[in-house]
Amino acid sequence: MAEMTPDTLERIIQEVYGSEIPEERLRVISRTVTQTLEALEKASEVDLEGLEPAPPHAD
Repeated sequence: MAEMTPDTLERIIQEVYGSEIPEERLRVISRTVTQTLEALEKASEVDLEGLEPAPPHAD
């Protein structure tokens, strides 16, 4: 996965949401995206071979 710098991430977010987004909201979105990418990267390193799917939830 390519490295995502904070400046690049902020530029992408501004392109998606527009330049009108408040600075604090931009930081929250940026932090959330960064944490999600980190979690996905960690999850991709987990060996899932031999694991069974969880049973469906009862709603």
